[in-house]
Amino acid sequence: MYLANKDYVLSCRHKLDARLAMAVELRCRAWFTDELKHETAQRNRAQRGLPPGQTAEVQAIALLVTQPDFFYVRLHRRYGTRERILPQEEIQDQ
Repeated sequence: MYLANKDYVLSCRHKLDARLAMAVELRCRAWFTDELKHETAQRNRAQRGLPPGQTAEVQAIALLVTQPDFFYVRLHRRYGTRERILPQEEIQDQ
């Protein structure tokens, strides 16, 4: 994880009440290639805020509090490989 991304996630953690859990999902943009789009678009599932049958390919971090006891952040890796499993050095806290 690039330092700026890590710092941002840590700043979000500090803003959240320490008694609450925080989940961070890290995904790779390569997963949105044509060959994997069928797995990520989830056309067969309802998506909030979109007309039926439409999908969103880019989702921004929502900074609006909708659930005060939980904070969920979705980050997309911009660099790296097409491997789905992250290498240990990319996972480790640096």
